[in-house]
Amino acid sequence: MPPPKLKQASTIYNKLPLRFAFELVEGAVSYRISIAKDRDGKDSVYEKIVQPGELIEIQDMDDGTYFLHALGIDEIGLECLPSEPVEIRVRTNPLPPFVSLPVSSAEYREKSLQCNWLAVKDAVAYHLQIAGDHEFNRILEERPDIAGTAYKTRELDYGSYYFRIRSVAEDGYEGAWSDTIPFAVVPHPPAPSLEKPEVDKKEILIRWQDLGDGMSYHFQMAKDQDFTAVLIDRRLRSRKS
Repeated sequence: MPPPKLKQASTIYNKLPLRFAFELVEGAVSYRISIAKDRDGKDSVYEKIVQPGELIEIQDMDDGTYFLHALGIDEIGLECLPSEPVEIRVRTNPLPPFVSLPVSSAEYREKSLQCNWLAVKDAVAYHLQIAGDHEFNRILEERPDIAGTAYKTRELDYGSYYFRIRSVAEDGYEGAWSDTIPFAVVPHPPAPSLEKPEVDKKEILIRWQDLGDGMSYHFQMAKDQDFTAVLIDRRLRSRKS
């Protein structure tokens, strides 16, 4: 009985959990999977018996180089010869930054977007991308060498965008991307047209155009044209006077 073969091997695993799947072996009712720090499999850090077709997920593994071994077990418990060791390189650090801006699915009125994230241990720079599609096939803005934890984009056109960022280590290694954050740049709502105010001895009646459902209004009245001395400042849900 031949040993099970890994379906897909990566040169480096930069994201947890680690996931492995093996091809089916005729006559095998289970597989013994082990991961060791050495090629001979003596310094084992993980071992598990799994069913054929079962996806293996490992939630925690330190950065380093490991060797994966696999063998099949038949219905009477006999084990076949182990597979050739498969080298696995794990490097999950530096981790992706936690992004505070942009906020997922938010709408922004300003065309130039302020982006902010938290500093990551062992990161000396950050690689930022903004795309016009979720798969990042259409990159619209990219900075691979941002030293700080903030970046202001160029002016973006009105539309939908996708943001992601990753950390860069001192040796130039780039960690996994952050979660993709969708956002949109939308125009300011139009200013409602004002009717001529009606003034009597005690009141001023002010009316404006109703811009439709879902709109609210921010009303200010001031003593001066520059609005340095505001007398009334109210946010109104519907058209009022």
